[in-house]
Amino acid sequence: KHNTKESAWVVLHGQVYDLTGFLQDHPGGEQVILDWAGKDATKFWSAIHKKEWIKEYTKPEWCLGPLGPEPQGADSAKVKELEGELKALKAELARMTAIPTKPSDGLVAAMGVAKQAAAAPPAAATPPSMAEGEAPPPKLKLGGRRIVVIGHGPVGHDFLVKLVGMVGDGALEIMVLGEEPRMAY
Repeated sequence: KHNTKESAWVVLHGQVYDLTGFLQDHPGGEQVILDWAGKDATKFWSAIHKKEWIKEYTKPEWCLGPLGPEPQGADSAKVKELEGELKALKAELARMTAIPTKPSDGLVAAMGVAKQAAAAPPAAATPPSMAEGEAPPPKLKLGGRRIVVIGHGPVGHDFLVKLVGMVGDGALEIMVLGEEPRMAY
């Protein structure tokens, strides 16, 4: 069957590939290959990759040769089921990676508060009382306009678009931190 970590063969465009040595290096994780090991993954693979990537990202020795004739009585119901699953996965991927067309209500509210705060004169702050002999904390000195955004998702993207629109492009030094594997911007 060749559908294990020890032997993972996949059919792509009529050719059989031994991807066992590529499992650890696959950017999408080894499970994606194992899900299709021992099967024809052409339709699934083509939905995500360009056909010419086979030559670019595989080694010639991985290609074991053309697939033989299909056995009698291939299960077309299973193929239809898998095609439906692929269609659902594509729709879910599109939903998850879509960038919102309008800012969230929370972002609109935060930007309103920021505008009000920018327009209002700064209030005189009263320093906190200190114990006798205690030294005041060191003053924070800002050398520029730096922004740290936590998260790579659409909310962070909306925030940055609005912020850059308010202050002008190039006026801020922006650092983005997050654990997401892919940035939305």
